[in-house]
Amino acid sequence: KGGIESIERWELLLPDGADPSYASPPAVAGQAFVFGTRANGIIFNTKLISPKDLPQTTKEVGLPKYKGKFYTAPWTTYVDYGILVYPKDEWLEIMRSWGQGKVTTIRSRGGIERMMLGEFVFEPFSNTHYYFEFKPKGDPIGAAFFQDVVPLSVLLHVVRKKARHPNAGKLFALWATGSEANQIFEKYSGTPNMYLKTSQKGNEEAGLMKQQRAKPVTWFDTKENMATLMWYTTKEGEAYEEEIGKALKLK
Repeated sequence: KGGIESIERWELLLPDGADPSYASPPAVAGQAFVFGTRANGIIFNTKLISPKDLPQTTKEVGLPKYKGKFYTAPWTTYVDYGILVYPKDEWLEIMRSWGQGKVTTIRSRGGIERMMLGEFVFEPFSNTHYYFEFKPKGDPIGAAFFQDVVPLSVLLHVVRKKARHPNAGKLFALWATGSEANQIFEKYSGTPNMYLKTSQKGNEEAGLMKQQRAKPVTWFDTKENMATLMWYTTKEGEAYEEEIGKALKLK
């Protein structure tokens, strides 16, 4: 919409460790810059279920054997990615199976805290940065990924036009793409960056995905994906997202 300040010659100004191929996605090259990633997978209580017994696909979540063992978070952004993999009607049916099988709707942090106490078995499409936050505390927490859909949120900084200090904003946005910034973000927020080779948690997360043959998808993978994201801003897209909320029984 013309509200973002572009950064000229940004490729030459990137800090050590930042890869120009990933630091600014092609769809927003020179305007938005990656400082972290958040993958959505399965957070589970390792005392209540083993990785091999978890649902391997989003479709399997709706199987009778998982009924009453999981909850979902009270928003749809984490499931919107599904139509990048499945036809819209089929994805809506998958979400209905989740809504019919879940215990309740609860925010992820509170749900995970109760899960660690044994109240729930798993959360599908949870932000896996919670795994890195709870694991050091000694909680029985595990992380896994579906083999069909792995939403990968790309966290971006932008500089607004008419910013009070645009040059400082540009320097910060570029600095945040590098290793030094990532180490700080990982330490204090648990946020990895799978696009950085030096990201310890990003490498661990990528390793888990590789082991489980999971492939993440983002809105920035292709122009078609970006167009799908924009479709959600249309009346038709808004109506579909509302149907997703009803299917998941979100209030």
